[in-house]
Amino acid sequence: MKRRLRLLALLCAPLVIGCPQIAHVWLEPNATNQHLSFGIGRTPSKPGGVAIGVFRVDPCQFRDGSQPAWVISDNTADDKTGHVEYGRIPSGFSEDRKAIPLAPGCYQASVSGSPGRIAFDILPSGEVRARSEPK
Repeated sequence: MKRRLRLLALLCAPLVIGCPQIAHVWLEPNATNQHLSFGIGRTPSKPGGVAIGVFRVDPCQFRDGSQPAWVISDNTADDKTGHVEYGRIPSGFSEDRKAIPLAPGCYQASVSGSPGRIAFDILPSGEVRARSEPK
């Protein structure tokens, strides 16, 4: 009987503790430094279905004491927001860190509570390119 209870507790633990949500973040087509737009969704290239919580953009070399480039918080607690444009606050969100101009370099955008993120480069021309996922 003890063995069955332990097995039941082990199987139910993830339901009680919870698992991080899976969110994918991608650059929208034709993104530039002047119009930097991200898609966010449970499935790549399919926006929505994820409660965002906090969305942030950081330099790739983010270290303790470094400042994020931009941070917004979702106050709606729903899963309807599937697009975020850098520097524009979506309806129902608040800005925790005002967006700074992005100089050429590497950045990453992420959603809290999820391993989903995208690293990208802003080129001197203003073009934006997604970085390949590390192998």
